Amino acid sequence: MGLSSAVTWWEEWQLRILPPVYTECKCEDYVRAAKRCVVDTPVYTECKCDMNRMFVDQYAPYSVRIEGLTSFLKLDYKDAYSELQKGLGKTFDGMYTRVGSINTGLGAGSFLLLPFLALASIVLFATSGKDGQNEKDIRVTYILLCSTTVLELWYPLLLFLYLLDPCIFNFFNGPFEGWHDMASQHNIMSLCVRKKKPTFLMKVATFNFLRELVNQHLYIQQVPIAYQITGTVRRHMEDGWKEYIRDPASYKSFSALRGQLALRMHHHQLAWSLKMPFDESVLVWHVARDLCFYQPNTSAQCQQGEAKQRGREISNYMFYLLLIRPEMLMLGAKSYLVTLASDKIVENSKGLLEPTEESLAREIFNLSPSAPDMVSNACKLAKALMELGGDERWTLIQGVWVEMLCYSASRCRGYLHAKSLGDGGECLTYIYLLWSFMGMETLADRHHMSEPLPFDSQGRHGQSAEGDMP
Repeated sequence: MGLSSAVTWWEEWQLRILPPVYTECKCEDYVRAAKRCVVDTPVYTECKCDMNRMFVDQYAPYSVRIEGLTSFLKLDYKDAYSELQKGLGKTFDGMYTRVGSINTGLGAGSFLLLPFLALASIVLFATSGKDGQNEKDIRVTYILLCSTTVLELWYPLLLFLYLLDPCIFNFFNGPFEGWHDMASQHNIMSLCVRKKKPTFLMKVATFNFLRELVNQHLYIQQVPIAYQITGTVRRHMEDGWKEYIRDPASYKSFSALRGQLALRMHHHQLAWSLKMPFDESVLVWHVARDLCFYQPNTSAQCQQGEAKQRGREISNYMFYLLLIRPEMLMLGAKSYLVTLASDKIVENSKGLLEPTEESLAREIFNLSPSAPDMVSNACKLAKALMELGGDERWTLIQGVWVEMLCYSASRCRGYLHAKSLGDGGECLTYIYLLWSFMGMETLADRHHMSEPLPFDSQGRHGQSAEGDMP
């Protein structure tokens, strides 16, 4: 499929799933209604959220959003996460498999006919003469034909089991229903340790650029933590509706938070760490969190705390996004910042002959102040964080990372989330969907809605639409 045809298909798919026009309401009315929903909506186990709109960058009227928010809030955390998983699974099936074509007569006919054609191809090949053919080629052909037949038979088999007995169907299909629970984890300290002490795979890669690729891409961990991260983020959004959002200005500014609210609640003097470009802030906070994590005066109780663990997981995930998928982290994010920071860390730890993540972090933490760069800023931030009490420190770090994660998810295009499903999907997509279903301002909303000009009709300097953070 060429680029032009792919774009045409995407536009047609958007138009096909768009709902009818709804009567619009004002932002003030929406905020008041949404706050009542968050406070008063009881919990049930069913949801009527429109999953068809998930990956379409289209503005949703406030009247539509309030319906979706009311329906989504009726679910508890577990059921809400299950709905997100099922929605992702259905979207993947519709975009990357033939499931969507089964509803047509031609699609249903091919769905039932192709398994028999695949079986017939095996029979014809087995009974045909193979004199003079290479034995290895024959084996490869059998493998390809049998694999194709298994794939073609899988869905008809599930359909047959469902018609025979739904319990048998659930036994076979249960583990595959919905989307996976994995979140990728990467860490700059482990990356730097491998730079100083290359692994076997890195030694095999002769050229330096190949070693760098191996170091970055082959040591990514997949951890089943998407449910826990999603639950933490949902609590943050609910608290935002209950305690932060009061009017349209605070509603819009909530989506612009990337750590300011957590700093205001705990330690306002660290605001300088968020005034740099977003990708630099992510890297500085990631290094600083690692430096704090490996300090010897961190209590054992805090080592196992939920806030500390969740902050570490989100930090490692966003570092992975910066390094591997910078286009999803933020438009214009620069992955080469990781190379600059890791080279600086390695350069300042030449005295370590057998480095570990812990020894490397302690060595960098004790560096004397130098010219301002990302590593020096991270050391400055880590030392300021270590002055806080253990529980307060890790609660603050978790709060900053949750806000950064929401900030990134709300600014990532739906097209990139849909594209990532073909590569296995991202935990960020859960946050993207959750942000939308919780009624927050999305990327399409910000582009669609007009903002007041900085000057009023009489030419005097006016107030910003988002306003200062309340």
